[in-house]
Amino acid sequence: MTESATSMIGIFGAGRNGSTLIARLLDGSPDVWLHPIDVVFLPTWDDLVAHGRIRGESARTATTRRLRNLEKPLEWRAAARAYSPDFDAVEDLYVSKLVEPLELRRDELAALDRDGVTTARVFFPAFLAVARRVTARDPDAGTRLLSFKTSETAYVDDYVKLWPEMRCLHIVRNPISNYRSAKRTWMERKQTPFWTRGEDLLQVFLEARWLPHARAILRYRASDPGRHVLVRYEDLIARPEPEVLRVCAELGIQPPPDPTLQTVLGGERMRELPRNVSQPGVQTPERVVSDLATRYGYEDVVTAREADLIARATGDLARALGYDDTPVASGRLSLWFRWLPVDASERRNATSRRRLALELVKRRLYVTRALLSS
Repeated sequence: MTESATSMIGIFGAGRNGSTLIARLLDGSPDVWLHPIDVVFLPTWDDLVAHGRIRGESARTATTRRLRNLEKPLEWRAAARAYSPDFDAVEDLYVSKLVEPLELRRDELAALDRDGVTTARVFFPAFLAVARRVTARDPDAGTRLLSFKTSETAYVDDYVKLWPEMRCLHIVRNPISNYRSAKRTWMERKQTPFWTRGEDLLQVFLEARWLPHARAILRYRASDPGRHVLVRYEDLIARPEPEVLRVCAELGIQPPPDPTLQTVLGGERMRELPRNVSQPGVQTPERVVSDLATRYGYEDVVTAREADLIARATGDLARALGYDDTPVASGRLSLWFRWLPVDASERRNATSRRRLALELVKRRLYVTRALLSS
C-alpha cells in the first residue's frame, strides 16, 4: 500500500492517563508508524485560519470552543511552518538518545514546502507521512498505518468527521487517579500553581479533557465499536501483554515483538526515555510497571474535596466505563461549604497574592457552577 493511501490510527487520551505508554507499546508493530510528539492539530488549524497564529489555550488543549474553520484552506507553507517545531522536538527528545544512532532526513521536509493551498483533511496525513520518512531508517519501506496521539478529546467528533476511515484508540483512566497524576505533574514537577496562564487545572481536566472524552467513548462504542477501541489504563499496567495483544487484534494490526517494551520511531530502543512520570526525579521505566506510585512513594496530592467534586462530576460516566469503585459523592451544599476555605495546595507555587485571590474567586465560581449542574 502506498503512503498516499495510508490510513490512520488516532490515540486519544485526557493527558496523564497512559496515552504515551500505549503508543510506545504499539510502536513496535510492523504495521504502524507513530508520531512520538503529542499532536494538537485541529484547534491549531482553526487558529491559523482565523488569526494567523496559534493561541495558548489551543496549544495547551484547554479549550472546548466550537471549531468553525476546519473546512477552510491554508497555504501549504503556512501549515508546514506551524508544525515544523515537531521535528526539532523529535531530534532532541528521541533521535539524540537512540541506542542505534540515526540522522534525520530533513530533506524530506521539502514535500511540505510547496505552493498553493491545502485542507486539514489533506495536510495532516501528508504531514505524518513526511514525519515518518524524516525519521525512518528505510523511508521507502512504507507502512499500512500512520498513527498519532493527542489530548484533543473535546474534538473526537471533528476528527471522525474529517477522517471517517480513521480508527480510534481511546485510553481512559479512573478520573480521580488521572487528576492526581496531572496535579502532581504541574504542581510538583513543573512547579506551577493550580492555574497556568489563567486556566484552572481542575476545570481544564474535567471540562476540556476527561468528561468530553468519556462521553465520546461511550457514544462511539455504542454506535461504531468496530472502529473505536477502548483500553483502560489500569488494565494495561496490570496485564500489559494480553492488553496489547487484544488492542492489536481489535485494530487489525500485527503485535510488536515484545508487547511489554516501550519503543519509539518504529521499534527503536532508547538509552533513556524522556521523563514522563509525574513524580520529580523518577526515570521513565523502559518496561511497564504496575504501580509506580507505590514503588517510588508518591504523595497523594489530591484533597478530599477535590476527589469528592470529581466523583460527583464523573460518577455515572466512570461507572459506565467500568470503574465500579467510584466513590459516592456527598451532597451539593455540604461539598460547597467544604470548598469555601483556602487550602495549602491552592497557595502552593503562587508568587502573587493578587493573582492568587483572582484565581481563587474564579475557582469558587467554577465549583459552584459544577455543583449546580451535577
